[in-house]
Amino acid sequence: MTSGTTLTFVPLCPLVTWAVDVADQAQAIGRRGDVALPLAAALEARAHALLHDERRARDALTRAEANLAHLEGEALMPSAFGYNEAQLRFHAGNAHTHLHNTEAAMNAQDQALRLCAPGDYTDQVLTQLDRATCLLHDRDVSSALGTANDALRALDDAQRVGIISARAHELLKDVPADARGLPLARDLVEVLASTR
Repeated sequence: MTSGTTLTFVPLCPLVTWAVDVADQAQAIGRRGDVALPLAAALEARAHALLHDERRARDALTRAEANLAHLEGEALMPSAFGYNEAQLRFHAGNAHTHLHNTEAAMNAQDQALRLCAPGDYTDQVLTQLDRATCLLHDRDVSSALGTANDALRALDDAQRVGIISARAHELLKDVPADARGLPLARDLVEVLASTR
């Protein structure tokens, strides 16, 4: 750091702390067997992971797991009104990815991919992008870029739009500057540029 340089601290994202508050409220009013309980706890875990609070993220994942065990029947159906183990593993993998717990993240990602419904391309690709993020964190840049490219190229342009494209752009920003000229990095730029 040069003389006269000042550090600027960016406050924690208010939306993330708001998400924790909402998840806490949902769990406070939920009843045993409600889909809201494991879902809210899993989302709380992801928010704590974004805030780098590993203890609270793990506690929330433990609550999500315990509450999932009380769901039955239609509550376990993969829909907007259900929550199942595949979704929990996806959320757990994402939380561990943000915490840079790559071994735990990859274990959860493997389970999520194994349990995910074949037509649920969104969770499958987001899980693969989390895997790429873990590989990037572990400095395996080529494998990270290959994983991201394979995941995105399996989709058409319409499927890549939105959250998937945004997540891939985040990954691309994290690629080290000295690796941005790699063919796989250029391929990722190309596939994202083709997404409208």
